[in-house]
Amino acid sequence: MKYYSLGIVLCCLLVSINTSFAQKNKPFKAPSKEALLSTSYQGDTSVPAAYLKKECYTQISYYKDLQEPDGFKADITYRNRIKIYKNKGIKYTKDSIYISISDDLNIDKLSRLTITTYNLQDDKVVKTILKEKDCIIDKRHKDYHIIKYAAQDVYVGSIVDIQYSVRTPNLVVLPTWYYQSYIPIQFSFYEFMYPEFIDYKVTANGLVELKKEENSTLINSDFNGGDMNNQYTEINKRFSASNVPAFKTEPFIGSSLNYIGFLDFNIAGYQIPGGFQQQLSYSWEEVGQRLLQGASFGRHLREVKFLEPVIDSLTKGLETPKEKALAILGHLQKKVIWNKKWQMYSEKPLRMVYDKGVGNISDVNLLLVAALKKAGLKAYPIMLSTTGNRFVNPLKPSISSFNYVIAGVELKDQKFHFLDANTPFSTLDLLPYYCLSSQGLRLGEYSNWVDLPNKKFVKNYVSKIKLTKDGLATGTLQYVGKDYGAYELRNMWKKAGNQLRFFKQLERDHQGLIIQSGSIKNMEGNHQSVALDLLIRIKNNYKINAQTASFTPTYLKVLDEAFFTSETRVCPIQFPVLEKQSFVMSIEIPQGYQVKSLPQSEIIRLPNKAAQYSYSASVVGENIQIVYSYQLKQRYFPSSIYPELKAFYEAILRKQKESIIFKKT
Repeated sequence: MKYYSLGIVLCCLLVSINTSFAQKNKPFKAPSKEALLSTSYQGDTSVPAAYLKKECYTQISYYKDLQEPDGFKADITYRNRIKIYKNKGIKYTKDSIYISISDDLNIDKLSRLTITTYNLQDDKVVKTILKEKDCIIDKRHKDYHIIKYAAQDVYVGSIVDIQYSVRTPNLVVLPTWYYQSYIPIQFSFYEFMYPEFIDYKVTANGLVELKKEENSTLINSDFNGGDMNNQYTEINKRFSASNVPAFKTEPFIGSSLNYIGFLDFNIAGYQIPGGFQQQLSYSWEEVGQRLLQGASFGRHLREVKFLEPVIDSLTKGLETPKEKALAILGHLQKKVIWNKKWQMYSEKPLRMVYDKGVGNISDVNLLLVAALKKAGLKAYPIMLSTTGNRFVNPLKPSISSFNYVIAGVELKDQKFHFLDANTPFSTLDLLPYYCLSSQGLRLGEYSNWVDLPNKKFVKNYVSKIKLTKDGLATGTLQYVGKDYGAYELRNMWKKAGNQLRFFKQLERDHQGLIIQSGSIKNMEGNHQSVALDLLIRIKNNYKINAQTASFTPTYLKVLDEAFFTSETRVCPIQFPVLEKQSFVMSIEIPQGYQVKSLPQSEIIRLPNKAAQYSYSASVVGENIQIVYSYQLKQRYFPSSIYPELKAFYEAILRKQKESIIFKKT
């Protein structure tokens, strides 16, 4: 069996454009006066705009054209109708269209771009038309052009129709189509027509239920080979939904792309009966091998002889693999700076990256992997989809699933560990927050999925406070940050630039705290805990009246404000990191007073102890001892537990407001 590219094989088949598809290129009928007079979407006055219709039609047909290569191409027609209810809804009538280009004329073609604005004037429906020639075309990019459009004469009350078609030869990955938006959609529809011998995988994402229909039609053709008898079957898939709610970005959602509604189209392969066949989808193992063999990725790992003297110098005298790994990581974190470009492929040879001291994500961490290998360590690239990107679909192997790469290394403990040289304060198994997805794909002779580390945000506080009869609250605070607690403090230190501004930032983060002086330890060692020893004063928490006084001890809060305020929740909850915080405080009872009442000791828990807040208060001699702690033991929660989660954090906020009450003796 011979294998050929899709364009070569399918050019044998001649199919005329389906006349029914041509009908779908027609514009909508003009809207009614009633629609233009409407002032809110189905009675909801909060909506700034709405799609009355959001439609897309895709048909794959064969084209024979003297001016460009023959072959199958996709005709994609978009038809949208938008009603404007408020001024801030006008932005939905402005957008951009990306058109791929290449040197061999195998390019996307835009046609029938028409944007029509309807308004009601003197009881008559009038329209303003923006055509393709009136749009702005950005040709600065090598591989694509950008057509930017903005509807004209758009006001509150306007209805805007946006329609255009794109013909593309790229059948491998068709454009994603969103059947949900950040404004509501009254009617959403997608129709997909393609030959049965092309195996397309259509994946629906999101929390909105779609109605799905499928049928087939026998199409006559001029194909004269195989077992098709001059005919083939066209598959017709239709997806629709009515009254689709606007997608709302909720707190702790990770990426909205994980939950907003869209359709993905990917070609798995093709097989013409009695003719040629080709498998185009890959296994995860094949994805790994393609990356490792790629000229702009894995091959760079074999061009690093220049690193030998550097590695010899860095690792001289070091005994353990862990020491060597940390030394190499620390060197590259200082030597090479990430240029903030998220390219998945290396732009230049690693020697040039090292010499110039700057590179993209792939440049920097492939250099790290190469350096670890040169040191004799078992190191591998690890592919990730960051938390701001979409979840990786385990059933859809694809290089495009990833947008980040880190380094993985096996140490003597027989465990797998992770490193990232793109950020200055990461260390062994302590990755940037955006890397904390659940798994990564290890690229090696046999690629496989590995669990990523689950380090915690740890902070421990010990405080001694003296309350005077004059209304002053002063004392000491020992503040230790570990793992992500230390990572956060180091980032804060870098932004501050010096100790004074660093302390001022701590004061802004903890309202009521005034730092009079202090010392800092271990700010330079990324793998160590950061320790602060501070002399402090507390304002606003201590109040004296005629016969009583009150002090609110939680001047260091777990929460500054409510995490969750809405009554309901649609999306699951995704916290960035696990947490563990503890507070131990000794408060000297002011002279001339005795304790009248203490906050009640209490333990607040989520089901299955997924999170817990404990609080205890007691009198010990001339002092009051306050101990409270917070633990988050689970990062992901289904939306069904939202009421319990909301109540849990509301209870913490309530507890933080409770005061110690003193009375004069």
